[in-house]
Amino acid sequence: SNPQFNGDITLANTGLTVNYLKTAYTINSKLPVTNSVINVDGLILKDYRGNEATATGKVDLNDISNPDIEAVLNAKNFMALNTTFKDNRLYYGVAYATGRFSFSGPTDNMNIDIKAKTDAGTVFNIPLNTSTVAQDYDFIKFVNHKDTAKNVAKPRPFNGVSLNFDLSADEKTLVKITTDYGKLEGSGTAHNLKLNISSLGDFTMFGDFLITSGKFEFIAKDVISKNFQVTQGGTIRWTGNPNNAEINMRAVYEVRTGIRELYSAAGIPLPNELVLVQANLILTKSLLQPTIDFDFNFPTDPSIKENLSTYLSDYNNRTQQALSI
Repeated sequence: SNPQFNGDITLANTGLTVNYLKTAYTINSKLPVTNSVINVDGLILKDYRGNEATATGKVDLNDISNPDIEAVLNAKNFMALNTTFKDNRLYYGVAYATGRFSFSGPTDNMNIDIKAKTDAGTVFNIPLNTSTVAQDYDFIKFVNHKDTAKNVAKPRPFNGVSLNFDLSADEKTLVKITTDYGKLEGSGTAHNLKLNISSLGDFTMFGDFLITSGKFEFIAKDVISKNFQVTQGGTIRWTGNPNNAEINMRAVYEVRTGIRELYSAAGIPLPNELVLVQANLILTKSLLQPTIDFDFNFPTDPSIKENLSTYLSDYNNRTQQALSI
């Protein structure tokens, strides 16, 4: 009733997918088995690019329907994440990393800890916007009620998986954050940025992301869309709930345009003249619902800002003029 396995297992071009990360690897190894426990010390996994990770630990098959894994991977430039929005609505993307990957627990209640530095090619998405097409959610199914042959799959019992990332990143990593007022695509640096999903699905983030460069597509009233270039030195700080992150960021939209209408709005007559205008977008406080403000610079003629200082000191005037250009 409880057979024990002993011997060797030979894996030749064997495929392995970590379902929670959607990462696929290949294995070519011979592993010893003692009393239904597989020793994986020295096991080498390769991702699709041929980069390797070396394992230590064991896989206990005494409960063959729910094996227990206690293993650690030491990896270099290794695929650590390969998910889409449908796989994980909290965060998703493709990540390559150098560091330590730890797997502990039965397969239906796994704890995965990844402490690593991200490598080139990493694209990380955090969707905070509420506007989503229904088909994007894999738990929503559209059915034909005229179809009498309904085959409803029963859900498989699942106790949950805990995912814990402790990440450092440099400018080679691209972060995309989508909100209802715009989309940030930025490169930057982070040290010990922590992302955690509990077995109950609770998502928390801790740490700072320092923005080096990027663009911000600002959307106003679902009609106006402008791409601003992010200024170096911005920060996003997470202290738990991802929706409660704090942002402090500036971005600039630059255009050569006539300023007669701007002077006219300020009550100052002026012949039409083309000048270089920089509209600075300033985002502060809550990342989900930030305080949005604008500032103006006129690099070729700084006196323009001084002439319009009274008019542009009013928030509504600044906002109206920024959106108009």
